Amino acid sequence: MENKEYKHISVLLKESIDGLNLSQNKNIVDCTLGGAGHSKEILEKIYPKGLLVGFDLDPASIKNAEVVLKNYKKNIFL
Repeated sequence: MENKEYKHISVLLKESIDGLNLSQNKNIVDCTLGGAGHSKEILEKIYPKGLLVGFDLDPASIKNAEVVLKNYKKNIFL
């Protein structure tokens, strides 16, 4: 469950995901982790073989991403 105090709206989600040409064996770096909306969609496309590395300067974003992406623990590095 997402942190109710953390607010983030993914912008241009479909366009971003469509432009990445994702597949199960891809490894992706997300340098703007934010609310993890894009990262979650990426992981759904690259799972179970791909890896995602996520970065963000905001510690609240990292904590929120840990919750949002908990089902992909073996496939993420935050």
